[in-house]
Amino acid sequence: MAIRAALGASRARIVQQLLTEAVVLACGGVAGGIALAYVGLPLLLRWAPSYVPRLDDVQINWTVLCSCGLAGLLSSVFFGLAPALYTSRVDPNRDLRSTSARGVVGGAALGLRQMFITAEVALCMILLVSAGLLLRTFTTLTSVDLGFRADHILVAAISVLKVRVVSLWTGSSPLCWSKHPQNLRLQTLRSVQG
Repeated sequence: MAIRAALGASRARIVQQLLTEAVVLACGGVAGGIALAYVGLPLLLRWAPSYVPRLDDVQINWTVLCSCGLAGLLSSVFFGLAPALYTSRVDPNRDLRSTSARGVVGGAALGLRQMFITAEVALCMILLVSAGLLLRTFTTLTSVDLGFRADHILVAAISVLKVRVVSLWTGSSPLCWSKHPQNLRLQTLRSVQG
């Protein structure tokens, strides 16, 4: 940037170049995310277990996709603006004569940058450890004995409102499920036990 400033580039031109680089990187990330969604969705649908509810309704939503892409572009402009403004404040005479890295970046700015890098590495480690613990917990939960046989189960949807209306007419308690007409019909099936 010092060479560009020495050749006559204005501060606005340097900021424009740095923001353009940030937006191009963000567009690459958004395009990579969209490509990953299109490649990953069929794989997810193929490998997903059959008992996942509403799996047939899973699709790529263009509204969500566009809003996420817009959020990615806006965040790249927002987070690229501060470094661009900081970098554009160059003194070509001082920066080109300087031979050390500390001549370009002052001691306070270098310390702040190292603090941000340390915080970023710490947050990444916390995220990795949390993801590992989540995977281990999921693996443990999938191998836990449920306490009942999960096969040969009949699932029936019963409206609570209908149970209360029938209980008002019959005079029985709404919690007395064994005398409910739908339960009596289910018990007449030969394959139903219990």
